[in-house]
Amino acid sequence: MTNGKRKYLSCKKDYHVSIKLSEGDFLKLESDAKSAGMDRSKYLRALIQNSKGVDPTLPEDRAMLIRKVSGVSNNVNQMTHLANAQGQIYFSAIEEVRQEVVKLQDILKEVLEGWQYRK
Repeated sequence: MTNGKRKYLSCKKDYHVSIKLSEGDFLKLESDAKSAGMDRSKYLRALIQNSKGVDPTLPEDRAMLIRKVSGVSNNVNQMTHLANAQGQIYFSAIEEVRQEVVKLQDILKEVLEGWQYRK
């Protein structure tokens, strides 16, 4: 079904979207569209149609990571403050701090692995 203006009625585009870009982003868009042999509009439509989208759980993961890192950091700070107040450090306190740092490393590894699998 053609109407003389478009190849197909299904190609009808009813919406206009305006965005603001920095000069660097605009130049990248221009360059990428030119490399793909498309104008900006076609290139952006192709990006939208072929995209998997933005992962909405990333902010939640980031918040969880911040909470866990903050908790471990708080524990380490409390142990350090106690050691300084007593004027001496016991090996048991050093071991507790080491265990907290290991927990922190495990948390960071877990989050990084999760983020890598999303790519």
